[in-house]
Amino acid sequence: MESEMRGATIGPGGKAYAGMLLFRIGAPTEAVEKVTVGLQGGVFDADADSGPIEAPLPGDAPFLNIDDNPLVSYWNVSRDKAEEYMFEAAGGN
Repeated sequence: MESEMRGATIGPGGKAYAGMLLFRIGAPTEAVEKVTVGLQGGVFDADADSGPIEAPLPGDAPFLNIDDNPLVSYWNVSRDKAEEYMFEAAGGN
């Protein structure tokens, strides 16, 4: 997704946010029961020690619908900024 890539330092116990656009309206989807996320820096696969992690599903959701082209934004220290990129990528005004 289009988002601004900037360096951010997150200390112990800090938080970072990335937007995930899992499907587009009208696109065929597949229900998945888990989501695995690869934590990458600015260069793909540059850190062999940062393997994928299983991300919890939101709330008590038993599954998520995902189309064949999910997108993610860069990490942001602002949740509002991550949501803004999500809204724009989904076609919001």
